[in-house]
Amino acid sequence: MKRRIIRIEGIAEAIEPIVHGGERTGGTVTEFRREKMRVGNRFEYMPVISANSIAGILRDQCAFWCLDQLDFDQFEDLRSFDLVTGGGALVSAGNAKYVDLFEEHQIRKLLPVVSLFGASVGNRILGGRIDVDRWVPVCVETKMALPEDLWPLAETWHIEDLLQEVNFTRRDDKKNRDWQAYIAPATLHEYQHEQAARAERGDANAAGASMQMRYGYEALAQGTTFSVGFTLRNPTDVELGVFFGGLGYFYERPKIGGRGARGFGRVVLDLHQYRLVGPGRVENDLALDSCEVAAKHLEENRAQIETLLRGGV
Repeated sequence: MKRRIIRIEGIAEAIEPIVHGGERTGGTVTEFRREKMRVGNRFEYMPVISANSIAGILRDQCAFWCLDQLDFDQFEDLRSFDLVTGGGALVSAGNAKYVDLFEEHQIRKLLPVVSLFGASVGNRILGGRIDVDRWVPVCVETKMALPEDLWPLAETWHIEDLLQEVNFTRRDDKKNRDWQAYIAPATLHEYQHEQAARAERGDANAAGASMQMRYGYEALAQGTTFSVGFTLRNPTDVELGVFFGGLGYFYERPKIGGRGARGFGRVVLDLHQYRLVGPGRVENDLALDSCEVAAKHLEENRAQIETLLRGGV
């Protein structure tokens, strides 16, 4: 089989602030997720969007696209659901279903989203065909982690130009006169009496602390540019079509990170397709017509796919 390495890469620009929480907080502020990378002659922790996060978003959209082509209604077996949406589940060796090479081939053929992103099925781990890059903000400090053609743009900003702190408040509506009319008088009186008692004891701040507070996130500002990339290793035309079908769904609502329903996470993408030939690369048009090939494949194998999904893998 002739090697077929396809590279999809480009940039994404944030048109809303991006929140991607890490494991650390500073008081009431959740810090942006960070990874260690080389900055000049030293290593520092820099904000990045995790590749796992992007892969999860794209896998979901590819799965939605496939199920929509099939007009698939509902899963009756959770193993099949987990396989399509999350790559299956690891099982102990004693309980593992034996999957031979023929069954693996059938699963890859009938479920191209599994073939693309990989999965765990019974006693086998099926490797995927797509490698997803982390999204790295383009700035001076991340230059060594960026493609060379982004180096001039990286000289434009420092990371401190891109980071900001966004804060929110949460109030206790039991103290709002407009809402108090909706609370039974006895219940409201009991609540107010409890608040007054706490105030007398000097611990009023503990009352309703989870309901009324100020909290925040470290965010990458609107206008931040990210380096974006995907590599597909020897994809079939069907797999390539599923990838672009899912990518098209992502374009309909391109959001990353958290708080997407509150004005955060929207991006615009500028992607290009390359065919890698040795150390060189040749730019091609995005293979959007492959979506038709994938849709036709799913339609022709509809009965087998539905049997597989409803019966469990």
